[in-house]
Parts: sequence; C-alpha cells; structure tokens
Amino acid sequence: MTLEMQTTTSTVAPPRRSLFDISDDLAILDELMFECDGDITDPEVEAQVTAWFEELENEREAKLEGYGWYIKELKVRHEAYKAEAARLAQRAQTEENKRKRLMTRLVDHFKLSNLTKIKTKSFIFGRQSNGGKFPMEFADGYDLAKVPAQFVKQVPTLDTDAVYHALQDGIEIPGITLGERGEHIRIR
Repeated sequence: MTLEMQTTTSTVAPPRRSLFDISDDLAILDELMFECDGDITDPEVEAQVTAWFEELENEREAKLEGYGWYIKELKVRHEAYKAEAARLAQRAQTEENKRKRLMTRLVDHFKLSNLTKIKTKSFIFGRQSNGGKFPMEFADGYDLAKVPAQFVKQVPTLDTDAVYHALQDGIEIPGITLGERGEHIRIR
C-alpha cells in the first residue's frame, strides 16, 4: 500500500480548503488505516501516513484557530455595534429634543410678532392651529375626588373622554375647563 502526498512547488497559493474538506480527508485517512488494520510496517508508508496525518491535523488546527479568532472578532464587533447603536439612539433623541425646542421657539416668535406665514428662499413657515380635540386644562388645586363619579373610569383615573364630551356639551365640572388649542409650525 502506498500513499502519495501531494506537494506543490508553485508559488501560487493553494486553494483554501474548508474545515469540512479537512475533516473528510481525515476520515479517508482513518478509513485507509482501518482497511489495513493499522499495519503500516513499511517504513516509507508509515512516514507518508504520519506526514499526511500531521499535515491534515495542522491544517485543521489552523482552520479552527482562524474560526476562533473570527468568532471572537464578531463578538467584539457585536458589542461595539450595540454600544454604538445605544450612543446613536441617545444622539437621535438629543437631536429630536433640539428640533422640538426650536419649533416651540418659532411658535413663540410667530405669536409674539403676530405672524402667520413667512416665505424664505427655501421654506414657507406657517403658523397653524393644532387639530384634534381641545386640550383640557386643570385648575390649580384640582381634586379628582370632587369630579362626579360618571366621569371617572376607575378610581383614581379620570375618564378624560367623558369629561371632554361633557365639557363640549356645556356641562360644568369643578376644576376642569377646555383650553385653547396649541399651535405648531409647518415647514414645507
């Protein structure tokens, strides 16, 4: 029985083999050893088998080492991306807060200057009333216990929809009135 090892003298790198290819080769070697009952008494054959086995073991170990480092790198990247995502989420919230504050300042400026619309080179700023329901305003010292039970969903939660509709219908509720709608700026 003779086994020949494949050797390359070319300077071109051999194709990269997968871990499965290496495992298949090891299984073939194990099968050959089983067929000859492990009898490799010929010193030349024994040397070839030993060299082939060591080459495959080294190749597999190198491949596994590469897998290990790559998996470790992926874990480190994952943690870095998670941290970066949290940082970016915080930054996005900060930017949204700044945008809201600037919009509030524009509303205040438009109100103070009695403006409703301004055109600039790039934008049209228009002050508009908010839509939807009128906001309810609660007086200082508002006491839920003084609100009639029909307007309370569950104690101590106020049924704001019932209160809203009652106020809309002209029913007086102690400490609660409908306020004016707010305003916002639309930028087109």
